[in-house]
Parts: sequence; structure tokens; C-alpha cells
Amino acid sequence: MPAPMRLRSLLFAPGDSARKIEKAAASPADGVVLDLEDSVAPEGKDAARAAVAAAVPALSRPGIVIRVNPRGTPWYLLDLAAAVPAWTTCTRWIITWKLWKPRPGCRLAASACLPWSRRPRRR
Repeated sequence: MPAPMRLRSLLFAPGDSARKIEKAAASPADGVVLDLEDSVAPEGKDAARAAVAAAVPALSRPGIVIRVNPRGTPWYLLDLAAAVPAWTTCTRWIITWKLWKPRPGCRLAASACLPWSRRPRRR
């Protein structure tokens, strides 16, 4: 079994810019986050989803992460539909920052598709 990968440095690239995706993938960062959430305007979500789905299979580096929109938004399921096929080829993580509380239907996504996510610290 290979050693777990450490993501010490993350470089975020907006999913709607093929040029920025290529530039980020060529960087020495441990992980490249292809962002479909905050860095993409609502009117550009469809184009970003298509750009990320097209770019990911061509990226040969480890540490590719796809950040999807949170559950409850109109883009969440569309993002997952585009990200999951890419995840099975070379992406290792699909993340959403706004999955704070386990909810019915999110348990599978949180445990199977989101092995790395930021969670609030318990006090």
C-alpha cells in the first residue's frame, strides 16, 4: 500500500479558466484544487464544469482536487455528476467546504467521495 499523500500546500484554480488550470497543474504545489464554487460566477458554472471535466483526464500529476458547490445549491448535483467520472480516473478528492453537519443522504458522500475535507473543530 502506498504511503498517504500529504497536501501541505494547495493552489486553487478557478474551474472556468483552462489557462489557469494548466498553469496550476504545472506548479510545485502538493495539491491543485480545481474550484467550481466561489471562484466561478453563477453564469459561468456550466462552462467551468465542462472545462474541469475535460481537463482532469489530461492531468498526470497527483494531488488533483475538485471543489464542488455545497449541497442545497442548484449546482451541487451537476458538479458531482461532472466530478465523479473524473474522480475515478485520476482525481483523488472531491471536496465541499460547507458540509458541516451530517444529514440524511450526505453520509455516503462524506465517507466515500470526500476523504479529505475541512471540518469545524469541536470545542
